[in-house]
This record gives sequence, C-alpha cells and structure tokens, in this order.
Amino acid sequence: MDIIGLIGVIISWGERLFKAIKKFFEWRTQGSIKSYKKRFAKGMQTIIDNRDKAVRLLYNYYASSNTKHDAVYTIRYLYEDGHSRDMALITRPNLVLTKNPNFKIDSVYGGPISHFSFPKNELTSGKKKWDALGIIAYEGHKYSLYSVSENGTLEFRDTTFHTYRATFGEIYDEFVMTVADKGIDKLKNYSQSKQRSLLPLRKKYLGSLDRILDLHQRICAGGVITMFAARTPDDVVIYAQKRSAIVSDEPNLYTLVPRAFHESLISPTDEFNLETTIYRECYEELFKGEMKIGDHVEHDFYLSEKPGIRDLVAGKGVNHTLKPTALLWDLYRGNFIVTYCLYVHDQTWYAKYGNELTLNWEYASENKTAARASRSEVLGLLNRNDWAQDSYFAFVEGLRWLSAQEPLMESFNSKLPKLIFSRI
Repeated sequence: MDIIGLIGVIISWGERLFKAIKKFFEWRTQGSIKSYKKRFAKGMQTIIDNRDKAVRLLYNYYASSNTKHDAVYTIRYLYEDGHSRDMALITRPNLVLTKNPNFKIDSVYGGPISHFSFPKNELTSGKKKWDALGIIAYEGHKYSLYSVSENGTLEFRDTTFHTYRATFGEIYDEFVMTVADKGIDKLKNYSQSKQRSLLPLRKKYLGSLDRILDLHQRICAGGVITMFAARTPDDVVIYAQKRSAIVSDEPNLYTLVPRAFHESLISPTDEFNLETTIYRECYEELFKGEMKIGDHVEHDFYLSEKPGIRDLVAGKGVNHTLKPTALLWDLYRGNFIVTYCLYVHDQTWYAKYGNELTLNWEYASENKTAARASRSEVLGLLNRNDWAQDSYFAFVEGLRWLSAQEPLMESFNSKLPKLIFSRI
C-alpha cells in the first residue's frame, strides 16, 4: 500500500472513530438528561409531599444569619382545626394589605443593572442545560427589584433572563436536586455548615437574610401573581390551574392565572409598571394571545389584538378593580413577589368575553378547560396540597380582600385561615 492509500485508510478509520465517539457522548448525554429529569422530578415531589420539612429546612438555614434589616417575618396560616401551613416566604407586616389597609404599590424605572457582572462561563452553562432538558426559557429583559420605599414605591432595573437564571436562578434547582439525592430528613438534620457545603450556589448568592434583602447588590428577579375573579349573574368565578411540566418556573404545581415574571419584551422604559405585566399576561394566559417581539412593535400591542383585554384595560376602576395585596420574598429562590386581586365586577364584561378565556401552553394540557372555579369549589381549592406557595398566599389574601368587597363572597372571610407572622 502506498503512502496515499495509507493516509486514506487512516482518515477513513479516523472518521469512523469520530462518529463512534460522538455517538457515545450523545448516548451518555441522553442518559444524563434522563437521570437529571428523573432526579429533579423526585426532588420536586419530595418537597411537595414534605412541604413543612422543606420550609423548616430553609428556616434553619437562615435562622442564625444576623440581619441589619428590622421587622422581617415569615408567614404561616393557621386553620380552624388547629393545623397550620408554614410558608417559605418573608415580608414585613406593613407590606401586606391584611395588616396595612393603606398598602399600595407604585413602580419606577432606574435603568439597566450596570454595577456588577458575572463570568461568561457562569452564564453559558445554564443555557446549555436548559436546551438539553427541553426547558422553554424565553430570552428577554427581566426587571430586578432595586429598592422599596416606605410608601410602597418599587424601583426596578433591568437585566436578561439568562443572566438571572444562570446565577441566582440556579439556587432552586440546586435545592431540588440536593433534596432528591440526600433526602429531606437527612438534609434537614445536617449541621448548617454541612448544608452550606451541599448547597454552594445558595451560599454564594443568597447565603443570609442580608443577601436576600440587600437588593442593590444582587439580581432580585420576580413578578406578579394575580387572582383573577369575575362576577356572573349569580356567582363569582376564579381562575386557577395546574402548570405544565415543561415550564421553567413552578412545573406541575397549582397556581393562579395570570402569573408571570416582571419583564420587558419590547421596551424596558415602557413596561416597568407591574400593571403592564399583569394586563399583558391576561392577554397571553387567559385570552391565549400570541406574544410579539420586535423593534417596531408597541409595548401595548395586545390592546389591538383582543377586544376583551382592550375593554378591560380601558375600564380600570369602572368594570374592574386591580388591588395589590402584598409584597413578599421567596426563600426557595430569593425572588420578589407582588400579589394582586383583579376583580371584574361588571357582569356585562364577563357575559361578553367570558367564553373567550382559555389557557396557553404553560398549563397542563389535560386541564385546559377546567380553569374556572365557582364559589362552591373555592373551599376545595383551599385544601389542595399541590399549590405553589406564592399562588396559595395570593389566593387566600385575594379571597380575604374580595370577601370585603363583594356581598356574594362575604361568608368566606370566616372560613379563611388566620395569617400569622413569626420571626425566622
């Protein structure tokens, strides 16, 4: 065999070897993905089945962290039969409508985050993982809560979703996977130093209450959760639903509709108001509207797409009331949460547009037609164990406010659990 022939054979075998190696790594990657999904599902289910233990684990993690922030409390619901539900949520009583009748929310925009950055490798590894797992995570500008004034004015600055998700947004995934691998009981009984060694991202990004509440020094993404309720001739209906398994936030859990990250899809300077996100998400999640992104798209394009949402926005204070009920922080993720109740008290609006309300891809396909709950079904919803905790809070506090506004709902006030604040 001459030298040219030998080179040809070597090249041929090299190509075969390359293909074999490629197939091996593809096989290994698929196996790794299957394993990750299985472990993540196991961790999620463990947390759902052991909600109180998971919350207590987080309480213990942060209990010894001294904080310069005064009057920070955890939230617990106490029921008539004596049982309680602990929530991995922190707030101040003056930021909850039930305790502060004058509670209100205003929004201002402070520009992009520019005073800190992250290494490139931190930002690219997360994106690869989401792509491999088939998680739908749209790129866009997410608003980060930068400050909270005494009168309820929230200043927002913007960053990208991938920047948040690859850094602060990874701590929840880490928590779920550690629960899956170690078990909730074993993890809960470890010393704090051992817990910190097993949760290095949490230690790095949100290792203390001060780190959670020092909004200037971190990305504090988050969003709104809204209890959408509407008056019919003889009832009040509320929208809630189980989320799809393929969303990146609260998969497979029961939530209120609409809920969303506070984000800008078109113009950060025009979409910083929390109410903008609420109405846009009503368009997407309730009217099944299609999002539009582009330089030449108006940020309120949806007003011309669906007459129902146009009439709703135009009738604020006339056909509906939009009431903020609380500002919270989630200990699982460190995110901010602003809860609202949107009550459509004009029966003519619902008679005209109620049949158009449906659900988009974010919700489990088997439940797309079961989102509406009447008064007779509300108490059953209160007893579900598979609620996302922030939606459950928004649901209870939305009902509490609504029971004082709507005579048909007045009897519910005495049936709602008592809201308890405790030091962590």
